[in-house]
Amino acid sequence: MIMAGYRNRLVHGYAHVSPDELHEIITTRLGDFALFCSYITQFMEKE
Repeated sequence: MIMAGYRNRLVHGYAHVSPDELHEIITTRLGDFALFCSYITQFMEKE
């Protein structure tokens, strides 16, 4: 699941996110953020 999928779980409390699950997410599933950063970097380099 991409990070955006956790927004509703975290913000609205639709389901409990355990500390272990959160740790796993932030240590292994940050690909979305890396991709976002690469897009921002590419955009900035063009400007």
